[in-house]
Amino acid sequence: VSDGTQVFGVASTFDKQQIALRNGAKKVFDRNEVLNKKLFGSFDTVFDGTGSTLETSFKLIKHRGKVVFFGMAGGNPSKIDPVSLLSESKSLLTGDLWDYLTTQPSRQMRFNRLLKYVLAGDLDLAKPKVYALSAGYEAHRLMESGKSVGKIVLKP
Repeated sequence: VSDGTQVFGVASTFDKQQIALRNGAKKVFDRNEVLNKKLFGSFDTVFDGTGSTLETSFKLIKHRGKVVFFGMAGGNPSKIDPVSLLSESKSLLTGDLWDYLTTQPSRQMRFNRLLKYVLAGDLDLAKPKVYALSAGYEAHRLMESGKSVGKIVLKP
């Protein structure tokens, strides 16, 4: 989906990279490639939902860049000293989805926008991988492996 913004991504597998490219990403880097100093200082804004990668996100942004921190899927972030951000005028922004979607009309507006993309075929949605509840251990191992694509659902 393109709203006029150039989107770059990071993915842990080739399959995930292909999904991101089909969904409009200009380029998708391998997770290990992001640590390459060649990419440091390359981006205006980095969205970080992993948490444990927050320090790397700050290295990836340009002077006067912004890091938008919105989750801790990979663990807690390290402490950031705001004084260390001053010399390059870097900014840390945060936001919790549920702080923004506090009313039914706000949730409906976001849903309608997403549904428009889905109905137009602009999003390549992965089918969920369904496991029996008794196979919860397997499902959890897949999730931790970084090789899952889409949702993992446990069915009683």
